[in-house]
Amino acid sequence: MKNNDKLFDEIGKIDDRHIPALVKEKKKKTRIITAAAITTAAAAVCLTVLNPLGLGKSPWEDYRIYPAFDYKNQRAVYDEKPKIDYSLPGYFIHWNDESDTLSHLFTREDMERNLSRNPWKDGDNFSELPVFKNDFFDGYYIKLEGYLSEEELNGMMTNVVKALGLTEEKGEAEFYYEEGGEFPLWLSAVFGGEKYGVDTVDVLIWGNGYLDIEFGCGGEEKSGCLMPDFESKSDKEKLKLIVKSFGNLIQYKNPALAGCDEGTEGGAYLLYDRSRSAVQNILNYSLSGVSFEFNGDLLTEIRIENHFSEVNYLGDYPAVSLERAKELFSCGSFLCNIPDEFFKDGEPSIEDVKGAELIYYSLGDPYYKPFYRFYTELGYKGPDGETLYGDIYVPAIEWEYIETDAYTPDFTDVSKQS
Repeated sequence: MKNNDKLFDEIGKIDDRHIPALVKEKKKKTRIITAAAITTAAAAVCLTVLNPLGLGKSPWEDYRIYPAFDYKNQRAVYDEKPKIDYSLPGYFIHWNDESDTLSHLFTREDMERNLSRNPWKDGDNFSELPVFKNDFFDGYYIKLEGYLSEEELNGMMTNVVKALGLTEEKGEAEFYYEEGGEFPLWLSAVFGGEKYGVDTVDVLIWGNGYLDIEFGCGGEEKSGCLMPDFESKSDKEKLKLIVKSFGNLIQYKNPALAGCDEGTEGGAYLLYDRSRSAVQNILNYSLSGVSFEFNGDLLTEIRIENHFSEVNYLGDYPAVSLERAKELFSCGSFLCNIPDEFFKDGEPSIEDVKGAELIYYSLGDPYYKPFYRFYTELGYKGPDGETLYGDIYVPAIEWEYIETDAYTPDFTDVSKQS
């Protein structure tokens, strides 16, 4: 596995100001996961279909990769609700030379796909919404160093091995550290892939618990785990096949398809854990998920993100309805990274809004907090003349709980005006 390539791919998503220096040398540790232990554990594993109704005990309950999370069972870390920094996450609109267009803009297809995926629908209003502190954010920097110890990462690796039924470890598991870091940046290991019809299965667990699994990393263009006739199946059939094959790795009680990103050589199929709680449903959709990446009928990579493993619950905050958010938008109480000259009349207008959704933003932010994201039609066109849309954000909690600074508008005065 090309660990450095993966690291730089992730770093490329983050504004340069937030990135600390990294060491170029890796720190290799003595293997703690023994081949004998893996073989013994894997022998007891039988991949079975998840019980979609959640009846009885799922086999993966004995080797959970991530702890179960229900925000209703969380205890607030402060006696009083702190004010929340609502500055936008660390990305900026810039010119993309490869596509000859601006980055972070949306086509109509992008907008409609996002709106159709989101379990929140227009009309779903809440009196309160939870806010979380992001422990993976250290002041001004996004911490590339994790917070999981070597022992905890090894425990996760052991459970991943059990979930996948891997038996042969090729070489030693290796830890990588950030310069001066107390905790590992990641743990990587390579296993035999005979069970999946590939030479190797590469497993990388980041220090914050994110998980990457690659099949057949031998430099072959068409390497991957064969999922017969996958391309020709319906979305429902694809979901059923994925859950049947990898349910013990996904570890969702009610896996649901969040969407499909079709590409020229395959696509990514995104899953989340559907909940009966409307708020938990939005949290699961926004802050956790599994991506299965395909090249035709070949599964090449699985990625799992679980932001619940890095949060502290701050409490439930009084929520703003969609109609109220539209009023705030009209009064200028919004957050936007798009230059004014790209809007039709030189500034955002509620008349140009073509869609809205409630989300939790999940990258490069000290808090995981709810936004209304408004897709606003721009005067700027794409390279083929297509209409483009920019994202404008309005906080989904009441203004008195928002911290105002140089990067965040004063919502207090604007809210009073409306």
